[in-house]
Amino acid sequence: MAQMVKAVRMILGRESFGSAPITIEKSSVDDIDINDDAPESKPSLEELDALEEVRLAIEYIVIPGGEPVELLPRRSDIIVRQLELVESYQLSVENLGTHLNPRLQILPRRSTKKTLPSSSPKKAADGSMGNTVTRLPFLKD
Repeated sequence: MAQMVKAVRMILGRESFGSAPITIEKSSVDDIDINDDAPESKPSLEELDALEEVRLAIEYIVIPGGEPVELLPRRSDIIVRQLELVESYQLSVENLGTHLNPRLQILPRRSTKKTLPSSSPKKAADGSMGNTVTRLPFLKD
């Protein structure tokens, strides 16, 4: 959202592309808080790699093959983010490794924590079974 507001301002001539700023009267448009949805801090390359490791393991090994995957050892704050991503897929996970070398193992069975209400397939009006599609979570920028 912040980038969209900035792009619109550039198009309207409120911000310049170069180093020389454009002076414009104060208006109500300038009162918009463009940092409302900006992340507090940019994730590190290590954190992005760790989350991508989880996503690839789940989408290419755990779900289609039904095999558990042991992830690489990471810092505890990154392990927490990996755990959140695994839980968003509603899969089980185990903590492995030592206190100094923690890592996760993603298991192919569904997590029993906070499951959504029963989503058993129901017959449609024409007697056919309805198909549902689960959306995958987006990674934060």
